[in-house]
Amino acid sequence: MKTAIVTGAAGGIGAAIATLFASSGATVIALDRSFTGVSEQATGAGQILSASFDVADEADWTAISDMVSERFGHLDALINNAAIFNPVPFLEESVAGFQAVTDVNQLGTFLGMRAAAALMPTQGGSIVNVCSTGGLRGFSGAFSYSTSKWAIRGMTKVAARELAGRNIRVNAVHPGLVDTPMLGENTAENLTKMAASVPLNRLARPEEIASRRVPGVARQRVHHRLRIHDRRRADDLEHDPERRGPRRRSGRKGLAMERRFQGKTAVVTGAGNGIGLATARRLQAEGAEVLSVDWNADYLADCVEPKLTIDLAGDDAPARIVATAKARFGTVDMLINNAGVAGPKALADSSDALIDHVMGINVRAAMRLTRDMLPHLTKPGGCIVNVCSVFGEIGFPNTAPYAASKGALSQLTRQLSADLSADGIRVNAVAPGVINTPIVAERIASDAWYRRAMIETTPIRRVGTAEDVAGGILFLCGPDAQFITGHILNIDGGWLAARVAP
Repeated sequence: MKTAIVTGAAGGIGAAIATLFASSGATVIALDRSFTGVSEQATGAGQILSASFDVADEADWTAISDMVSERFGHLDALINNAAIFNPVPFLEESVAGFQAVTDVNQLGTFLGMRAAAALMPTQGGSIVNVCSTGGLRGFSGAFSYSTSKWAIRGMTKVAARELAGRNIRVNAVHPGLVDTPMLGENTAENLTKMAASVPLNRLARPEEIASRRVPGVARQRVHHRLRIHDRRRADDLEHDPERRGPRRRSGRKGLAMERRFQGKTAVVTGAGNGIGLATARRLQAEGAEVLSVDWNADYLADCVEPKLTIDLAGDDAPARIVATAKARFGTVDMLINNAGVAGPKALADSSDALIDHVMGINVRAAMRLTRDMLPHLTKPGGCIVNVCSVFGEIGFPNTAPYAASKGALSQLTRQLSADLSADGIRVNAVAPGVINTPIVAERIASDAWYRRAMIETTPIRRVGTAEDVAGGILFLCGPDAQFITGHILNIDGGWLAARVAP
């Protein structure tokens, strides 16, 4: 049985997380200063142990650590959710008010991470800090709260790098406007205005933030994934041609697949190998019917019907894909724009033909197919996921055409999320780091500088797999991401968070 600590668990997001964990079979230590004493209750297949607790009190953390060690022997996850909100602007903030917010939000997070790391077993664990969009852009009129969330974001990035060697993953979620007691102090009129400011035109529910995919603890399937991942470093790839093969199967041996996409339909481009193949197979394994699209008929040989061989750069490509999908499915629930080509050259060395080819496939083809598919996407409920790249988020030497194309695709994702939310269509993207696909495998094996820049500076010291990215794509398509749109999900082993000069 897995063991998790959830702070701020008396209501809102914390209570939703604790309930989800327990219902999935975990033992949850639910901590909140509003609890009275200590109590235990069975919930679903698991149990919740509730205790009165001050996250800013080091003695309380020592006591709870001793209890976890003596009773369970280890800790699998910590969810740092406890927080207080002080709606006071900078010029009106008092020292006492600022200190109170800092103690709970920032010091409490630090004490929790330190205690959890000491309790994580040798096989590692997961720490998830609940931040806020206020930690991304800042909330006017909530100075102490926003600055504390900015600090937690920085703590998350540094801890992710330092703890990766112990196989402890550290991540954060940044909720926007969520229907919690903290927000409930506003008037009904203010809540209506807040909801209207969100593209999806509603507040999030705590259960949506408490996505079972985020902590990755209570569900046994997630732990199997951690155990079966190949943790060899890139240096070993040249000795293992199977891992570089263009059609490495994405099967997850021994795992009971969910059926999240039973009765759903999807179109996946670039589906003949790598990320596209892994995504198509995962969707099919979870119940979806998938139209696999690729320019190379040989790549599609192992794909199940329906499938379509077509060059996405062709003038008639969008119309043919849409016609095939419409004839087979009627409507399409998911569009995965995965097809892409590399352009590992500096701009000075890039010919017009190379620039046109890279931009044509990576941006223009995705834009044209999305445009023509829109009338046939499920409304509401349809979703689009674009496969971008970490190189579209930052600069990297000698990748000008490719990085520019992926940056454009990232911005298209954000723009479409604003344009299509009124129709109930969500648009997100994944930004993979270095992934063991045919497009990069040879460079990983032969280019020592690239290997050092991309892998040896990655906190999780390994090459990503196509299955890693497919998991992120399915999350964004699935029921746990219904309040997520316009988001770029980095799947890079922490490379962007902890990037240092190569």
